[in-house]
Amino acid sequence: MAARLPSSPPVLPGFTHVHILGKGGFADVFLYEQNLPRRPVAVKVMHADLVDDRVRSAFRSEVNLMGRLSAHPSILTVYSASVSGDGRPYLVMELCSTEIGDRFRQRPLELDEALEIMVRVGGALETAHRAGTLHRDIKPANILTTAFGHPVLSDFGIAANMHLGDHEAAGVSVPWSAPEVLRDETAGTIASEVWSFGATLYSLVAGRSPAEIRGGRNGTDELSARILAHDIQPFDVDAPRTLATIVRKALAKDPADRYLSILPMVEDLQAVQEEMGVPVTPIDLQERPWSRDLDTGVEEPADELPVRVRAARRRAPMRGAQQIDISSSTQAATPPSRKGLVSVLVGAATAVVLGAVAIVAVAVTTIQGAIPVVEEVVAEPVDGGIAFTWTDPGLVDADSYLVTTAAGDAVIQRATTFRLSGASGEELCVTVAVNRDGRSGDGAEACAEVP
Repeated sequence: MAARLPSSPPVLPGFTHVHILGKGGFADVFLYEQNLPRRPVAVKVMHADLVDDRVRSAFRSEVNLMGRLSAHPSILTVYSASVSGDGRPYLVMELCSTEIGDRFRQRPLELDEALEIMVRVGGALETAHRAGTLHRDIKPANILTTAFGHPVLSDFGIAANMHLGDHEAAGVSVPWSAPEVLRDETAGTIASEVWSFGATLYSLVAGRSPAEIRGGRNGTDELSARILAHDIQPFDVDAPRTLATIVRKALAKDPADRYLSILPMVEDLQAVQEEMGVPVTPIDLQERPWSRDLDTGVEEPADELPVRVRAARRRAPMRGAQQIDISSSTQAATPPSRKGLVSVLVGAATAVVLGAVAIVAVAVTTIQGAIPVVEEVVAEPVDGGIAFTWTDPGLVDADSYLVTTAAGDAVIQRATTFRLSGASGEELCVTVAVNRDGRSGDGAEACAEVP
């Protein structure tokens, strides 16, 4: 089949087209110069033949989500988004280099460099998970480098969630995909994200993906068969044994044997840095106010490794809320423990976003039909707070619950229980609604007084 020609660049007010950067199955990416402030930017433009009402709706809701996520120092910055005069949605984003993904096979990264990159990216991924967002395509090519050499996570994969088809069409990157994803058992869970994160770490250090055999046949079918058979090649690199243990756990065949979330894995990578005597990279996490008062029942160690907390802007504190849960389609996850200039970038621009860089984060699969309604929420006083429970009204795929408190704080989760702590005599209220494709249905409210 002949290669598809790139689409024509749209006329965008305030931007001047320079040239094409890359083309893919779902979008083309162009280099533009923004007029004010004057700077080079990458603009991703969706193909006209893919745009329908469903795509427009998903684009709007998820661009807003991506805008919030891109405030993280290790997530690619999205400057703006809109729809061109000819009806094509587009994203304006930071221009970055794909140096990391380009060079790891020819020259694997030094261990200290790889660890620093993965700790920073891990903080970004954990932040996305806490916002109810799965990446679904973690791999070396999606770790870009800013003008100042900072690694940033890109490509949250709008295409993989809006169009069904084979692995290539759906955006699945086989060398870094978990076996349950290749078996089409799930479109993504925290456990599958842990696998891909571990496989990416393996690749940056070893110079090949985990199922890749040097000198052997490494096509998509061969790699897929090895991953499904858990035929993972030995992690034979000059590194502390503890790192091999971390990689082995992340790449466990059974999802239940992997890390429960990204955060404890990243904390273990910090421990490897400490063991090596190199500077320990802080984990950038946005602080959720409810986490300050969350009693985990675990005594914190005195020599805790650095976690750089960034305060969330909220009107009032939310106390005692459960961890956001996107670990599986049916049950809640155990909460994690607390514990170069522009010219250079333009020169490397043809590789910046090649292969359909999809910066829009589609966190949930678009599902047709009416949004289920939570009929009743039961509020039960417990020691120091209120436990709220409700019956599953029929969640499917990536549906979730939007739990909103009287203070206006909101949490997305999959669990059917939610707890708030408060002072004796204080009335606590929540409203629970089903969230589907960025939209929420009617909600049910419950209140109770703390004993």
